Amino acid sequence: MSLEERGLEVRAVTLHVNSNNPRAEDRLAELAESLKAFAQETGLRIRSKRVVTEPVPPKELPRVAESVSVMAASAGFDYVAVPLAEAPEPRELVDVMVSYERLYTSLEYNSARAEEIAALLRSISEAAPILGTRFAVSFGERLQTPYFPATVTREEGVTLSLLYVRMFKENLRRLENLWRALKTLEEASLKTLPGFLGADLSLSPWMEESVAELIEGMTGSVFASPGTISAIKLLNDTIAGLAERLRAVGFNEVMLPLAEDNRLKELAALGHLRLSHLLSYAHVCVAGLDMVVIPDEVELKVLTGLLRDLEAIHSMKRRTLGLRLVLAPAEEGDEIQLGMFGKVPVISPLE
Repeated sequence: MSLEERGLEVRAVTLHVNSNNPRAEDRLAELAESLKAFAQETGLRIRSKRVVTEPVPPKELPRVAESVSVMAASAGFDYVAVPLAEAPEPRELVDVMVSYERLYTSLEYNSARAEEIAALLRSISEAAPILGTRFAVSFGERLQTPYFPATVTREEGVTLSLLYVRMFKENLRRLENLWRALKTLEEASLKTLPGFLGADLSLSPWMEESVAELIEGMTGSVFASPGTISAIKLLNDTIAGLAERLRAVGFNEVMLPLAEDNRLKELAALGHLRLSHLLSYAHVCVAGLDMVVIPDEVELKVLTGLLRDLEAIHSMKRRTLGLRLVLAPAEEGDEIQLGMFGKVPVISPLE
């Protein structure tokens, strides 16, 4: 049985480059060519191809975004991440993000500038809610990961992210089978992808491939009921065990992006899943608070409080967390159309 038949897909192949490297364009072309051998070797579908740079000062963002976007497009890559070295002026950031629709960016949290960052989150969504899906705040040093937007290049090379919820579900009691499949993928990657650094083994959903449904199968209860945290921790422990035996990069944790998991969206629309649930999971065993949509009329002090809560969680957990938050011109209980994420429920930031 092939890897794909066993429930494994490549969510993203990501090239990490230094934007000042004169060979950056050649490296993109080289990876694009090598993906043919990778596909032949593994038989796997690649959902997206991405490029990540080193952090840049805000004044350099327009130049780097343009140069890397042009290179990426010419090589057939889908998305670009250019992380920010420091907080930009909101209007300038919005202008660049509007100009480059496939550009993602992020910022490391600074407790002394919490209100400024909260205002930046508001400004991005006010320009267009969809922009909020392409900007992240990182609590702790950004990790080198294929997951956007909270990523960075620290070492040039190639990383992979996976979509393998079904494989995980079918092998929870046969972890050696799961490891063998991932080892096969790793060996093929080392053979065919120049500069392969590793895979982020995070368990992430995509719509019908639901992490929430996997957890419900483990607990026998509706997601967010008692037992959910222990099930998530069991998954996290399993991922950590795999990461120790494989070439792993990035978060390597359970991910619960609300707008990317159909079951999470369903439960949020019913009022069963609250922001407080998702925040509590980040405290123990989730990589952050991701793709949550709240009303844009929320007070600035609530946004600032949310940032400070995540910083406190980071300080206790001692692992990097990410935040992607969308502020929408809607009320709790409404649904908004959010591009490729479809209809997403709007939830209260106070519950």
